[in-house]
Amino acid sequence: MEVSHIRELIRLKKRRLIHINILFLLLVPLATYAGNHMSGFRFVLLFTIIVWIAAAYYLFLYFTGKKIGLNSWVRHDELERFYQGERKWKRNKVKEIVFIISLAVAFTIFYIVFEFDS
Repeated sequence: MEVSHIRELIRLKKRRLIHINILFLLLVPLATYAGNHMSGFRFVLLFTIIVWIAAAYYLFLYFTGKKIGLNSWVRHDELERFYQGERKWKRNKVKEIVFIISLAVAFTIFYIVFEFDS
């Protein structure tokens, strides 16, 4: 891998970290507000739906190979795939998908089994 590719990958990793931090800075107060003003039933339902949407997104990306998202994120994924190699990249993506789906199933079971007070 060329030095310019490594520098670009490092720059894209920093940019992605900044994007994720901004996203969390927006989502934490929003989740706090929703948790305080929504019933437990609706809040868990909302969170479960969000996790299932994330799982569907990761499955779509894995099986179709189409890139969705910010240009810097797409380029970052391309460089990661090139840098890690196809085999290791696919193995890591499968781990991510299994984790997200197991999280979604766990929240769905929690939503079904847990009794919420009205």
